[in-house]
Amino acid sequence: MKKIAFIYDVIYPYSIGGVEQRIYNLSINMRDDYEIHIIGMKYWKGDKDKTEDGIHYHGIMRKKDIYKENGDRNITEPIIFSLKLFFFLLKNNFDIIDNQSFPFFNIFSVFFAKRFRKTKIFTTWHEFWNLQYWIEYKGYIIGTIGFIVQYLSLIFSSNIIANSDHTKKRLSKYVKSTKIKGTIPNGINKIDMDYKKDKKLYDLSFAGRLKDFKNVDKIIDILKLNKTMSAIIIGNGDQFQTLKRKSKRLNIKFTGFIQDQKEVYKYISKSKIFMMLSKREGFSIVTLEALSLGVPVICFNGEDNAAKDLIKDGINGIITDLNMKNIKNAIDTINSNYTLYSLNAKKMANEYTYIKITKNLIQIYTNT
Repeated sequence: MKKIAFIYDVIYPYSIGGVEQRIYNLSINMRDDYEIHIIGMKYWKGDKDKTEDGIHYHGIMRKKDIYKENGDRNITEPIIFSLKLFFFLLKNNFDIIDNQSFPFFNIFSVFFAKRFRKTKIFTTWHEFWNLQYWIEYKGYIIGTIGFIVQYLSLIFSSNIIANSDHTKKRLSKYVKSTKIKGTIPNGINKIDMDYKKDKKLYDLSFAGRLKDFKNVDKIIDILKLNKTMSAIIIGNGDQFQTLKRKSKRLNIKFTGFIQDQKEVYKYISKSKIFMMLSKREGFSIVTLEALSLGVPVICFNGEDNAAKDLIKDGINGIITDLNMKNIKNAIDTINSNYTLYSLNAKKMANEYTYIKITKNLIQIYTNT
């Protein structure tokens, strides 16, 4: 039985971000035919290696916080992780390694540790920022350094897999298209989406980190224009208190962070429209989850927002700019033919089940 190793510093279910959920669900669907290993930080008590549900877990370093108080990624954690990873890979052999692109340093560890081994190495890229965005996000000096590290990581990446066509197009500007072996999107488990038709308690919903670039404040602006509307905002982040202050006397429920993903699904299913107005998304699993729940999505037509690839404009949602009048028109358009938008949302989301996605990924592993 061939051994496949997925590498990412955080591990599901101890962390419930999109990448770690992707790795877990792919592993569940592969474990009967492959020996699956997940390599990350040690979140559990006891031995650093454990086997659970037929999957082998390796905690190669103590758990550290991956985010600072302001919500930015902690730079020391991935550096330590990459060093630990290098020595771990020198001692352990795998037939296939699927290495996640972010937070970059692990790519160099895999490259140098396995350069002369008979190991198929794949690097899954979840997003790629251009230099302009790096500078806007981190300032000229740090942003330029960040872009250079990202670019070098791409050069050292082997057998690239993109998680969306949006990311693939970005990568194609910097590497030969032959280096990119295919697009394997994130997905959903249909059983997780199997909810009864809930009564709609909220007009609008959002779930995710409450960061400035997510544009959650636009939801508040909409409710200020129409105070009969209601919304639910799920998640935490450095914008949490600011958004709560701005939403006084408006019908908005803030839940904070919810650990139980099924509880998140229940809340989203009780809303009529999901709002994805973020400036930057590498894929946006939560958008796909909302669609699978039959909740149409209004999505920002931003250059760096890959979530828009999931939206068929005028069919399962609407793609818009951030103009309040245009957002309001999008809401009215969906509500005027809500049943059809909802049915289309569920139908199109069914193309992203992990059973289908896993088969496509195995095909790439086999043919490369």
